[in-house]
Amino acid sequence: MKIRKTNHLNDHQKELLLSLWNKEYPQQLAYPNTNAFNSYLDNLQNPRHYLLVTDDDNIGGWAFTFTRNEGQWFAIIVDGAYQKQGFGSKLLATLKQDNLLLYGWVTDHDNYLKVDGSKYNSPLPFYLKNKFKLIADERFENSQISAVKISYGI
Repeated sequence: MKIRKTNHLNDHQKELLLSLWNKEYPQQLAYPNTNAFNSYLDNLQNPRHYLLVTDDDNIGGWAFTFTRNEGQWFAIIVDGAYQKQGFGSKLLATLKQDNLLLYGWVTDHDNYLKVDGSKYNSPLPFYLKNKFKLIADERFENSQISAVKISYGI
């Protein structure tokens, strides 16, 4: 697999990424349709996409960075078929090469389910293993999701 960087996603890529998002993230974060997902993407400031492309040109993972208030933020998703094989760490390493400082939100418990009803495991241990720091006193809480802030860098 290789990582392909881009500032713009085509319609086919967006469809694949919506499917990946809804498959791997907690059901509370699922988008009901392409228009809702495109609206989310359109509101990102200065997005940079990192596509983990398989040998047969499918997308096995996706990371992206964007500007928000105090800095550079990121999100990452790896298809379950490719998890625990080092691809998520490879995506993070590429993000770290391109960004001195990164922020993200991550769930710190295993209480959520995916759209298919399977358990969503907190990725916090993965980020800590990859040298991210937990900012325990900064949380994102709303009626849908609870997350803690993490950071990498200076």
